[in-house]
Amino acid sequence: GHNYGILHSSFWQPSENSTDPLDPSGNEYADEEEYGDPFDVMGKGPAPEGVFHSQAKQLLHWLTEGEWVDTTAAGNGVYRLNRIDHPDTTGVRGLRVTKGADDYLWLSYRRLFENKALKAGANIVWERAGLDRSWLIDTTVGSLPGELDRTDGSLAIGRTLTVGNSHITPIARGGSGAGEWLDVRVNAGSFTGNTAPVVTLNGPSSIAARQTAIFTATATDPNGDELAYSWDFGQGFTFDNNPTATFSWAVGGTFTVKVTVSDMKGNTAQATKTVTVPDTITTWNTRANTSTGTFHAMAASPTKVIAAGDDSVNFRGPVATSTDGTAWTATQLPLNRHAYAATWDGSQFLLAGMDYNGSSPVGAVYRSPTANTGTWTAHVLTGSILRGIAYGNGVHVAVGDNGTIRRSIDGGVIWSPVASGTTNRLSSVSYGGGRFIAVGYVYVDPSGPYSGSPCVLTSPDGLAWTNATAGAGMESWQDIRAISWAHDRFLASGFYSKLRYSLNSGVSFGSTRIPNESTPAIAYGNGVWFAGGTQYDEFGGTIGDVDLVSADGIYWTNLATPSLDDRNAAVFFNNTFITAGKNHSIRQSGMFSQGTGGFHAWRENNLPNHGPQSTPAGDEDGDGVTNLIE
Repeated sequence: GHNYGILHSSFWQPSENSTDPLDPSGNEYADEEEYGDPFDVMGKGPAPEGVFHSQAKQLLHWLTEGEWVDTTAAGNGVYRLNRIDHPDTTGVRGLRVTKGADDYLWLSYRRLFENKALKAGANIVWERAGLDRSWLIDTTVGSLPGELDRTDGSLAIGRTLTVGNSHITPIARGGSGAGEWLDVRVNAGSFTGNTAPVVTLNGPSSIAARQTAIFTATATDPNGDELAYSWDFGQGFTFDNNPTATFSWAVGGTFTVKVTVSDMKGNTAQATKTVTVPDTITTWNTRANTSTGTFHAMAASPTKVIAAGDDSVNFRGPVATSTDGTAWTATQLPLNRHAYAATWDGSQFLLAGMDYNGSSPVGAVYRSPTANTGTWTAHVLTGSILRGIAYGNGVHVAVGDNGTIRRSIDGGVIWSPVASGTTNRLSSVSYGGGRFIAVGYVYVDPSGPYSGSPCVLTSPDGLAWTNATAGAGMESWQDIRAISWAHDRFLASGFYSKLRYSLNSGVSFGSTRIPNESTPAIAYGNGVWFAGGTQYDEFGGTIGDVDLVSADGIYWTNLATPSLDDRNAAVFFNNTFITAGKNHSIRQSGMFSQGTGGFHAWRENNLPNHGPQSTPAGDEDGDGVTNLIE
């Protein structure tokens, strides 16, 4: 950008306790926000998603006459704002609204980021008087903690931003691909004699978590003005400009539902309703067991769940088993045998780990149909220690230190070495969607928790592997250590990698998480994704433990989490989540069932952005079948 003469894309931080996104006393510590726009490459935004905003493109004449509109000169009306981040988009891609003398707001519509607010609202930057650069503004000041706050700051559909005598309201969106658009109404004027609308709100006072609630706003306007509706559910917005809205809380609690009705001329009315959301998933219990050592892995058959690990004191890896997740039986592997990964392949449990050959540790795989004492059969017993194991499409794959990959096609008896193309420690492997993915990092002993150099390998058969690290979306100093197939996607985590997801079999990974989290305990069940682990500060120190749940596997909600032993693995069993980790700890959530609620529940799980084609009669995926039929 500097090569073109573009300056930094900053963030305008309101002063303490201010809720004014354009607070004139803001940016007390201006240097800290110099690169504060997380959506622009001239701030903190990544490439290719973080294309220049509309003010910068207009300054460079990349938006020419007819591709941006000065709404003050053009007059009141509805403007169609086309997306700014697709090379084939045509038409208007920038709106400029006058704030004062030589003082402007610029609106863009971004679609490349996995960000609900950004996809369903106007991204607004402030070109301050006399300056040829801009500051991102947050139209929802205080909605989230810290730097997370600015990530939901777009002006969402149905909400009005009033600046002086100008009133800006996104009202609808539509299109697909390069043709995606956002309609924005801009009204400027004093509107003498205009009075506020009136609204009442109806809906349930109590509903279980992950069940879909329907709320209706009944509104009138004394002046007969067209009305816009904005819904806030205390745990996120929905983006339908509609008097009826649906919502499903991912986790329980007490929430305030608020609907704001705007006449789009400066007057609004609000109605609120308190909703109690009971949820058994928020209740966790520590499960007693007499094992020793640390659990590193979990696996479950339809009737039994196991936790397995290592023990550096007694030199016999612990294996705990349970038929309900509540009562556990402690067993051990033979002397010098330890486990770092586990899987169930439909007929047997398999552990990947190590044994001693008399002088040094070697890789080993252990098999058992029941996981009972004395039933484990050992295999491999050569080469590097094994850290991960997975099964898919008749093939077993184990991975480990020094880039080790071993493959079995006879049920786990004979394990043949396979070239990986890396010397990284491969710490985890998983199978799903017709593909194996192995992940790892450069291990330097002793290195503490951080080593860096993430590695991602993919394979359709466990034999031929492709290095897909470039798509991981990570810096070389970051670290990736765990990967799990969770329902319909891969989830990965490591030290300073944040919780990441892939919807395209490992070709690329994204993340909606800001904190520096390591969440190796990953599981899915009954419509809920779970991740557990630890959150770190910028210097690598531990802030605390974290449990996350999600209704879509992309956006996550923090559960209240006490200080815990590190969780290394998780599994869904007996309608509960179970975690296992350091100091042979085992925790179990309360039982919960699949969410219900007909079409609206289906929409929450499959079309969480509530796009223009998400109605019962719409066709979001364009396959000719309506959403209601699907």
